[in-house]
Amino acid sequence: MEERTNIKEWSAGGIVFCGDEVLLLTNFRQDVVFPKGHLEEGETPLQAALREVAEEAGVEAEVLASLGSTHYNFYVHQSKTWHDKTVYWFLMRAKDKSIHCDGREIKRGQYTSVTEALALLTHAPDRQKLSEAYALLHSLGDTEVLPC
Repeated sequence: MEERTNIKEWSAGGIVFCGDEVLLLTNFRQDVVFPKGHLEEGETPLQAALREVAEEAGVEAEVLASLGSTHYNFYVHQSKTWHDKTVYWFLMRAKDKSIHCDGREIKRGQYTSVTEALALLTHAPDRQKLSEAYALLHSLGDTEVLPC
């Protein structure tokens, strides 16, 4: 029997609010997702999350809180390898409403209501994290949190 090799991966991303709306990206596969990506060497999850939000969406954001992590496995047919991925998430607030996507990896970005986002997001763990993020955002009790 062939032994299964798991490649460990770590990524970080942001659930970014502008007022009461949340940032969603549509990638080249037409998946609707939050900005996230791999940690670079020497980078903390928080640094990677801020960098990925800026790179993928052109959004300057500030971190309000950690949202913990999600974990999943997937298979890459080309390399015939299993990947064991952990994604660290952060609740963020955009400094303004501008979005600038590269048009290649990320086809477009938009701010939308949480209700609409829950219907649009491709992956169930993202919908769960959005619900957690929205609850935390409103529990912070700071009126300065919501403005964008």
